[in-house]
Amino acid sequence: MHTRRDVLGSTLLLAAMSAPSLSKRAHGQQAWPSREIHTIAGTAAGSGADIYARFYAQKLAAMAGKPVVVENKPGAFGYIAAQYIEKSKPDGYTIFIGAGSFLAAAPALFKKGAL
Repeated sequence: MHTRRDVLGSTLLLAAMSAPSLSKRAHGQQAWPSREIHTIAGTAAGSGADIYARFYAQKLAAMAGKPVVVENKPGAFGYIAAQYIEKSKPDGYTIFIGAGSFLAAAPALFKKGAL
């Protein structure tokens, strides 16, 4: 059985691995990050998962040298947060922190299915 810490740690690790390098520039682009990073948590502020999201956001901010803002979008088992992420600009400055089980269960729970 995985704990919330395992799930959040894995999610942030995957996000960090898929993000551009903190020290290298992509051809023709600015160094990443050039502005604040937003993490979207599908849980309520003050919950156990929110505490972990803020912990990892603080660590990412120290590594990136830019502020990391945690935005809570609770409700519908994380679906509201996932929809927000789906509609956000795919620029590498918005990270979704959520349970992997949500992505597996979403097609059965919602008419629109998983993102």
